[in-house]
Amino acid sequence: MGTFPNSGWGYHDATISSFRLTPGDTLPARLLVGGTSFSSGAQQASFAPSLYAHVRAGELFVSNKGPNRGGAGFLICPTCGRALDPDDPGSHQYHLPDTMDAPFGQPSGKAVWYSFGTLLANAAAIVLQVDPGELRVGVRAVKRGPGTIHGEVSLYDDVPGGAGYARAIQGNLEDILRKALDLGLKCYNPDCPGACYHCMLDYRNQKVHPLLDRELGAAILKYVLHGDQPTLDRQVMDHCANVLGEFAQVTWQVKPGVAADGQYFPLVLEDRARNRIGLWVIHPLEARPTAEERQAILAQFGLRCAVHTSFDLERRPLWVLDHLVTG
Repeated sequence: MGTFPNSGWGYHDATISSFRLTPGDTLPARLLVGGTSFSSGAQQASFAPSLYAHVRAGELFVSNKGPNRGGAGFLICPTCGRALDPDDPGSHQYHLPDTMDAPFGQPSGKAVWYSFGTLLANAAAIVLQVDPGELRVGVRAVKRGPGTIHGEVSLYDDVPGGAGYARAIQGNLEDILRKALDLGLKCYNPDCPGACYHCMLDYRNQKVHPLLDRELGAAILKYVLHGDQPTLDRQVMDHCANVLGEFAQVTWQVKPGVAADGQYFPLVLEDRARNRIGLWVIHPLEARPTAEERQAILAQFGLRCAVHTSFDLERRPLWVLDHLVTG
C-alpha cells in the first residue's frame, strides 16, 4: 500500500495493518532520459570554461522496488489490492461482512469513513497528548472485492521531518480506539446536531463538515471493538420519514407506514395514478437490499421500494425526493 508522508501505516476498512519502508528500498529521485549537458549543453563563460550546462523541462520520479532488497516489487491481492507478505501471504479479510456496506461513491459512505477517521485523530491527540493540529486524516477509495468500493483511512503527522506519531498510534491502538468510541458516543454540547465545534468540527476539516457525524464514526468503532452491526429502530425511521414527508406532500399523497414481508416502510407515497412507493430506511452502514428483494415486494404488495439511508434523509431530503427510486 502507499502511505502518506511520515506515516507508514493505514486503516483498511475495519482492520489495521502496519507497513514501513526500510532504508534503501526507495531509489533516489531521477530525471527521465532526455537531452544531457554533454550532447546539448552550452559552454559557460570564462569563469568556468570546462563546464557545460543544459536547461530543459523534465519530470522527476521515485521508484519503490518493494520491501525486499532484491527489488522484486510487491505481491498484491487481486481482490482487495492489499500488499501481501511474500513469505506468508495467508488468507485475509479486509472488507466489511456481507450484511454491512459503506460505498465510498455515495455521500453517506464517505460520511462513515471521514467520521471514523476524525474520531480516531481526535482520540490519538488526546491519548498521545499532542497538538491536534499535528495529526491529519486521509481518506481514499479502495477496492474491497468485485464491484465494492469502500474507504481506507490513514492518519499521518504533519510535522516537518516527521514526529513518529504513526508508530506511537500503533503502539497505543487499543486505548485510542476506545477513546475514539467514547468521543463518538457523547458531546458536551446539548444542542449538538451530530457534529459541532465541541466534538468533531474544526478549521482544518471544514471541507468535510457536511459529512461528519459522531454516530456514524461510532458505528464503525462498535463493529471494530465489539462486532456490533448497526441497525435503526422504528423511532429513527419514523423521524426520517417525517422529514421527507414535509417536502413530499406538495406533489404526493402521503400515506401511513406499512409492513411488507417483515420489512417496515415508515412512509408510503402515492401518485395520481395510484402507484405506490414505500420508503425503506437503512443505516448508512447497512448492506443495500438486492434487486430481487425489492422486486419480490413489488410483485407481492404492489409497492416500489425507495431505499435510502438515514443520513441522506436527514441531511439532503430534497435530493432523496428527486431520486426516490434509483434502481
